[in-house]
Amino acid sequence: MMKLIDVHCHLDDESFSRDLDEVIKNAKNTGLIKIVTSALNFNSLTKSLQIKEKYNDIIEITLGLDYSILDENQVNEITDWIVKNKDKIIGIGEVGLDYFIFRNEKQKEIQKRIFKHWINLAMELNLPLIVHSRDAGKDAIRILIDSGIEKVIMHAFNGSLGYAIEGAKKGFYFSIPPSIVRSEQKQILVKHLSLDNLLLESDAPVLGPERNVRNAPSNVIVSAGLISQIKKVPLVEVANKTTQNAIKIFGFNLF
Repeated sequence: MMKLIDVHCHLDDESFSRDLDEVIKNAKNTGLIKIVTSALNFNSLTKSLQIKEKYNDIIEITLGLDYSILDENQVNEITDWIVKNKDKIIGIGEVGLDYFIFRNEKQKEIQKRIFKHWINLAMELNLPLIVHSRDAGKDAIRILIDSGIEKVIMHAFNGSLGYAIEGAKKGFYFSIPPSIVRSEQKQILVKHLSLDNLLLESDAPVLGPERNVRNAPSNVIVSAGLISQIKKVPLVEVANKTTQNAIKIFGFNLF
């Protein structure tokens, strides 16, 4: 069986509260060996830690702060927890910029300042940074490059190919959700980026193959399948390479 890794999802979401056992079982049956769930606040973190305790063999956690929150007190509280509990997470995120939500310049500047804080923290702790950049790809990529950070995952990147290529040249990874089946932008991204820069993500419960249908980690096989078609390489090669890339950035000791 192929070995797959979902580098980004949200299993603490309420939509998984009744059937998470089945979701995890389906993921394992599909070939997943790791699922990285992203916590976005302390309540989310509490649930994520409980999930990891129950499914310790497959679940890992990253911690960030919802990009819609511009409260720097909350930023500092999350930061303090990360510094004291670095061993309980494998990355920082998701964090980043969202110009779909925030459209005035004052809000954007606050977002950029907070984003730079997370970048600096990730570099200080030598942890990967998982980046949200909706309608903000240009600024996100440029801020990341200017910072000198190396361990970066651009989650569900919806920016232009040109800026993605700039990031890829710096070694950034781009994680591809199952929604690629209905996204020409992500198909173009996959076509022009090297497999060396690609990862698989579900972003469950959203960004599934079907709009408005709950997504699950097992659907990363959909991402892998379309990457295989677009790049005209065997599915097993996509699985192997994306898994190797995930192991490399997160430092998983699996084999």
